[in-house]
Amino acid sequence: MKKKLLNVLAFLSFGALIIPAFAVIAEETSSEAPETSVEVESSESSESVESAPSDSGSSSGEASASDEESGSTLATSQESGSLLEVATGDEVEESDLQKYFKEAVRKFKEEYPGAEILTIDVKKIEKLENMVAYTFDIDGADAEMEYDFEYHVDENGKGTVQKSQETKLDVEDQDIAARAALTLEDYLTIDEFNAVIEKENADANVHEWTIDRDDDANYQAVWAAEYKDGTDKFDIEVDAENGKVIRLEKDN
Repeated sequence: MKKKLLNVLAFLSFGALIIPAFAVIAEETSSEAPETSVEVESSESSESVESAPSDSGSSSGEASASDEESGSTLATSQESGSLLEVATGDEVEESDLQKYFKEAVRKFKEEYPGAEILTIDVKKIEKLENMVAYTFDIDGADAEMEYDFEYHVDENGKGTVQKSQETKLDVEDQDIAARAALTLEDYLTIDEFNAVIEKENADANVHEWTIDRDDDANYQAVWAAEYKDGTDKFDIEVDAENGKVIRLEKDN
């Protein structure tokens, strides 16, 4: 009995030594865990920071490529605004001429809502004291009729319809009219066309503009103009879609 009691006491003494030891180990382990967690988070954060310049560089490279593409031609995407805005990077106010041009087109469509525009010819009429008037001669057609419409804007900016005539289309002309129809929203505006002319000749005094489709060039939409530089006269043709100069000649 005494021997068993001694064994029990010995066992309890041993347990008293072991339990604190386990407690110490557990405490050390729990205290180390946050340090490990901090190291992992620090490592992930470091990787994230190091990878950031690579992503930024990629975006910068893409932006640079986009800038080069948009600057490669005057007629870059119309999604970024007018061509003049793209070329200069600034918002460009419409000239009176462009406002009159849009007004003439609107009046034609009000007069003939089902017709397509085939040709627009604009003439500048210079008057005394630097006053200027404009005449817009618009030819259009639908499936059966051809329309000749003339709109005049005087030196005070007042517009009036000068002529509005209808003519029966021949069968042959019906096919030509269908292929010659203009989609003005896809082309350079008259202001943008003038900017192309000015780039070629800063002193150009333009007195006539025409936009239509060239039946000798697979019905390519073309802006054409006549202008003066002093006593010299010039003719210029420009691709209405991208602003590329097709022809520039000095009149003899």
